[in-house]
Amino acid sequence: MGCGASSSGSGLPAPPGSPRHKAPGTSAPYLRKAEGLAAQGKLREAAGCMQEAVGLDPSNGRLHTLLGEMMKRAGMPGFLAEFKLGAETPHPVSEAERANGDASRAASCVRYAAVLAEGHDDVTQAFEVYQEAHRLDPTNAEAYVERAWLLWELEDRSDADDAGERSAALKSALAIEPSADGVVMAAAHAQLANILLQKGRRKDAVHHARQALQLDEGARTLLRSDEAFRFEDEAQAAGCDAARPAVAVS
Repeated sequence: MGCGASSSGSGLPAPPGSPRHKAPGTSAPYLRKAEGLAAQGKLREAAGCMQEAVGLDPSNGRLHTLLGEMMKRAGMPGFLAEFKLGAETPHPVSEAERANGDASRAASCVRYAAVLAEGHDDVTQAFEVYQEAHRLDPTNAEAYVERAWLLWELEDRSDADDAGERSAALKSALAIEPSADGVVMAAAHAQLANILLQKGRRKDAVHHARQALQLDEGARTLLRSDEAFRFEDEAQAAGCDAARPAVAVS
């Protein structure tokens, strides 16, 4: 298909509005090839191919997000602009599936906000984008969890106490169970364990730590004080079994 290089020959995707942007057509073949190239680790070629897809369907926000992801992974400039377009451009679906389009765009918002928050370079805008994700899809648990992580990071840097706001975001995420992703839910439980431990509520912290590990053993790395729990023994002693409902955080 020959879509691995830009028209300039530099290997970089052509900017929006350039001659590379074609008349509307089907982007699916370019999308499939881009994903195949990315799976092979040929990220620059994949990004060039994805640019072809975007050129054929520039009003599809999902394609902009995918292009931004490939460009970021390849270390190419301009990826933030694509993430922004992905968050702000509708994700086309039929009228009957409008909710799916909103959910897809909300996922793009979460990814864009996460990129904005890296290094805390544009925290204000990151929070605004997370709020847009909540508006588009209140059932996107990742948006709540990622916003809570950012609040935690800022708390560590500024000594501010945002535990109440973090707890509210995490409770919103946990209320989405059981349909939400288990890894995301594990992260929510892990954060609540950290908050509760800080508040001296050790028994409840152990409960949420155990819930996190049952959902995803990798969540152990998210817990602020692994040794403080002695998870299995203390959970058993506290009577915190898996069937116990999540503890409300005040």
